[in-house]
This record gives sequence, structure tokens and C-alpha cells, in this order.
Amino acid sequence: MTEDQKIILETMKQGFEGVTQRFNEIEENFDKRFNNPEGRFDTLEGCFDKLEFRVDTQEDRLGKFEDRFDRLEIRLDKLDEHLKTLAVTLTKATTDIDWIKRIRLWIGGTILLYS
Repeated sequence: MTEDQKIILETMKQGFEGVTQRFNEIEENFDKRFNNPEGRFDTLEGCFDKLEFRVDTQEDRLGKFEDRFDRLEIRLDKLDEHLKTLAVTLTKATTDIDWIKRIRLWIGGTILLYS
């Protein structure tokens, strides 16, 4: 075997060892990652349960806000009724005041006329 063939053979051995080492690293990482699928599944189930709890909590909060909003709408309707009643009362009072002014002018004019 010539010197060049020995160098090529040594280079091929080093390359093969590098490929073997990288393959072993990949296999090790694969084993670490997928060695315990039940544990990973349990972790995912735990995460799902937490998310479900958060969704339920948010739905409860939304229900409370909807109840408050409904109560506010009822109060707004009552206030609207009171404002309408007040507007009618003020209109009637304004009309009554106009009549009182007219009657007062009529009485004053009558007194001046007959005095």
C-alpha cells in the first residue's frame, strides 16, 4: 500500500468515525426526546387541563359582566322613564306658569280698567 493510499484510508476512517459519532449523537438526542412519551403526554394533559380551567374562569367572568350589563340596562331604562316623566312634568309646569302669567295680567288689566 502506498503512502497516498494510507492517507486516503486514514481520512476515510476519520470521516467514518465522524459520521458514526454524529449518528450516535442524533440517536442519543432522539432517545432523550422520545424515550418517555407517557410523561410528555401527561405534561400535555396537564397543560390542557390548565387551559380548560382558564377558559372556564374567563367564561364565569364573562357571565358576571353580562349580568352587570343587564342590570345596568334595566337601570338605564328606569332612568329613561324617569326623565320622560320629568319632561312631561316640566312641560305641564311651564304651561301652568304661562296660564298664571296670563291670569295675572288679566286681573291686573281688569283692576286698572275699573279703577
